[in-house]
Amino acid sequence: MKQLVCEMCGGTDLLKQDGVFVCQSCQTKYSVEEARRMMIEGTVEVTGKVKVDNTAKLDNLKKVARRAREDGNTDQAFKHYEQLSIEDPDNWESAFFVAYYSAISKLKNDQPGDSVRVTGNTVKLGVNYRSGIGPAISTITNCLDSVFNLIEDIKEYEDQKVAVETVSDYVDSASKNLNEIIDSEYRRMSREISNYSSQTESGVLKTMGTMSMNSQNKSTRNDYNQHVSDMLTLLEERKKRLVEVVGKRRFDEYWAAHQSEKTELESEKQSLTEQIAALNEEITTVPQKTDGYATMVELQKKAENLASEKKALGLLKIKEKKAVQVQIDSTNGEIAPIQERINAAIEEVQKRITPLQSRIEAIDTELTRPR
Repeated sequence: MKQLVCEMCGGTDLLKQDGVFVCQSCQTKYSVEEARRMMIEGTVEVTGKVKVDNTAKLDNLKKVARRAREDGNTDQAFKHYEQLSIEDPDNWESAFFVAYYSAISKLKNDQPGDSVRVTGNTVKLGVNYRSGIGPAISTITNCLDSVFNLIEDIKEYEDQKVAVETVSDYVDSASKNLNEIIDSEYRRMSREISNYSSQTESGVLKTMGTMSMNSQNKSTRNDYNQHVSDMLTLLEERKKRLVEVVGKRRFDEYWAAHQSEKTELESEKQSLTEQIAALNEEITTVPQKTDGYATMVELQKKAENLASEKKALGLLKIKEKKAVQVQIDSTNGEIAPIQERINAAIEEVQKRITPLQSRIEAIDTELTRPR
């Protein structure tokens, strides 16, 4: 039998607690079956298909990785997340933090560049900021699409929410740190350019355009700031897309589970639509059914003829025009009460349509609202 050795940290001090073996160094837990397997010496021949359940191992990896992350132990966090990414390539957490800690490592281990370079007695701008800035920005930016693709696949919405908040917090923190480093590099280069420029005044050195050097320095800073801004923009775009994807998924899941309710609402809407169509058809017949309609039609023709007669009168026929207008006004006066009865009847039908339309709007809201 072999000695029990923790697969996470290599520790050999494993004690049985509450039915499982616990590594006293990193607190990784192993079931009795896992411990037995770890202690078997030699090779075991297995035939047929064997399904390996490594859930406990993955859970342990997540625990130790998160503990290292919370403790600020970036080296250990990177190590554990890297192992988790091997064991579970579809895990969003390892996909993000392997990239994140790789970027942090680039910033920790880089070196400041030369602000200026001196060749003979001539000073030129070096435009070398710290070497890890660009790679760090690229590493985080380039992982966001794949990380959010994995987050989109998370089935538990609360877990998905935690994932988005975690990524957002760390990217925001990284962006602030990067901008501080970029600004610090800009100030450092500005100081060195100024120092060499002051030496040229005494004739010690010849500078190749101080204004040009400062301009290049500012341009480099702005470019890096823009790259950080682009990283944050991509983050917001993926968060927005996730909201849309999740919204649609929740919507589809809800109605898949409430199909009978959806069918009832759609059937009710169809019936209401047909009722409204019938009432609109009824409105078209209201005038003919109204008392005095035939008389009104005759009066309308009379009013039209009088209007034509008035128009045909010459400009100087003022008296005659007034007389015709009196007849037109009288005729319109006879039409008005009949038209009022028609309008009142139509309004009564429209009152019956209004609640039907309101109910249709309520059904549409229910069928389309986010879930």
